Amino acid sequence: HCISSAASDVYKRQAQNSAVKALDHKQLGAVLLIALLMLLLLNILTAASISSSNINMQVIQTQQRLLEVQQAATNVSNYVLSDLDYFIHYKDYLDSQGQFAPALPDFLFSSPSGQIDIEVDSLVCLFETNISGCSLDGLAPCPQETVWQLSTTASDRPSGAQATIIEGVSVKYLPGHCP
Repeated sequence: HCISSAASDVYKRQAQNSAVKALDHKQLGAVLLIALLMLLLLNILTAASISSSNINMQVIQTQQRLLEVQQAATNVSNYVLSDLDYFIHYKDYLDSQGQFAPALPDFLFSSPSGQIDIEVDSLVCLFETNISGCSLDGLAPCPQETVWQLSTTASDRPSGAQATIIEGVSVKYLPGHCP
């Protein structure tokens, strides 16, 4: 009876040890599963962060390109408005369809990011008026004040950026130059 009791005790201890070992193996599986889920979550967060950074970079590049296009349109406007010859000899700069088409230097069409398409849409004399205080005695011609409007469009095909600049200028010169 003692022997069977001792055998029974040994058997119980072996069963308990087996149960503990089985529980340990189940816990190891749970730890592995939790570690894999944490790695998956970390990978998802990393991918989202990289994607967000790429989107932010594209937005910044688009804004930079738009600013370059706006600057190019402004440069062409300033170039045309700074040359009095375009206003005095306006008719000499009209193309066969009667559109204002000045010959512009190549440096106005380039930017750090590449070539920009620029078009002078129009240069129009809005009105011409006498300058107040001018002598009408006929001895000397009275200068006229002419008001002109210039429209310039610049665009960048790859980025889709486009800018239109419309500016006005008043020019005082001899009469007859406002068509």
